[in-house]
Amino acid sequence: MYEVIIPWVLLILVNLSLIIRRIGKLEVPAWAAFMFAAIILLNTENYSIKQAEGVILSQINVFFFLFGMFVLVNALEQSGLLEYLSVKLLSRTGNQNRLLFAIVFGFGLSASLLINDTIAILGPIVLIKFAGLTNRNKKADVLAVAYAVSFGSALFLTGNPQNFILASAGGVNFLEFAVYAAFPTLIALTSAYFFIRKFVNGNHTSFAPNSIQLPEVKNPELGKWALISLGLVFVGLLLSPLLGLDSAFVILSVSAVFLFFRNERDEILGGMNWGIFIFFAGMFVVIDAVTHTTVFRTSLIPWVGSMSYTFPSFVLFVSMVFVLSQVFSNVPVAVLLAGIMPGTAIDHPLFWVGAAVVSTFAGATTIMGAASNIIVLETARKEGVKISWLEFSKYGVPMSILALLGTILFAGILFLSGAI
Repeated sequence: MYEVIIPWVLLILVNLSLIIRRIGKLEVPAWAAFMFAAIILLNTENYSIKQAEGVILSQINVFFFLFGMFVLVNALEQSGLLEYLSVKLLSRTGNQNRLLFAIVFGFGLSASLLINDTIAILGPIVLIKFAGLTNRNKKADVLAVAYAVSFGSALFLTGNPQNFILASAGGVNFLEFAVYAAFPTLIALTSAYFFIRKFVNGNHTSFAPNSIQLPEVKNPELGKWALISLGLVFVGLLLSPLLGLDSAFVILSVSAVFLFFRNERDEILGGMNWGIFIFFAGMFVVIDAVTHTTVFRTSLIPWVGSMSYTFPSFVLFVSMVFVLSQVFSNVPVAVLLAGIMPGTAIDHPLFWVGAAVVSTFAGATTIMGAASNIIVLETARKEGVKISWLEFSKYGVPMSILALLGTILFAGILFLSGAI
């Protein structure tokens, strides 16, 4: 009875605790919820510390990826260069519709390059201040950056943890991932642009670029080397298939060299969100326990195993991933799939990337669909801009469904053309 109930109950309770945290006064950090669930498992007879160690070590590349990217992005943010470049890009648009385009596609692309949570923190602060200077609808801009972060982060495997987890499990390299994700991401971002443009209600006034005061770059040297290091990361990721290098190794190596030569290493490390590592460690343990339950072995594993490498199977597969991501959130679903897809008929880059982008798109459906949504809206709330669950879902639901359909359309084109 334990094997069937306890891990699933803990997973459900973790998700409920995150919902309570988001809508009530109780502040339960996401990392604490998964940590306590993992501790409960370790105090039962059916799950051992040795099992937990094995699971966490088997996912060590995820921790290397997170550490390396957070080091470089945190350095870029602390230098002030990230905010400076964001405001400079926006101020050059000069027109409200072009500005909205820059917000959606600029922040969307940035989220895919620099991890979505970083842009989720910076975006609302920059945009709310910018909206006050250009007489824009602050709610529209906050919604724009929230959807841009969710949709845009699907493009590259560096955009979010679920991308990296699934790409690593499926052996999908950086360039290959981007090729399969580009069309669905373009559809998603384009739908976000037109939906938010309608929400702005036709505000087409212009503003002078020189009327916007650019923020100060506090540490130009740190920002310069952080930007160069990020460039080296992406060059390394592009060349990794030719050189036979692991993606996580490339990211970790560049960030380690960067830290070694920077005097600001204490400030960089001190400013990082270390709770995210506890979150993932706890989540890996809980998900591993779930995968060993009878329910999981007799339902999801046979279902994935029965899939064939066909277009109808792809449609069914990504649709189910979309639904599961609403129930369990996208990162846990990615971890589950990473453990059961290898060796099956759908162990192909199209299905791996399809699962990654669809689970990411699903996060834009509701406020609780992705951690980046919470970060954006909580940051906006502190700046005086409040957005309700209904306001968010009013646009998030149709846009996410359009993004799902765009993914299916792209796969259909590939299957019909014989390109795969």
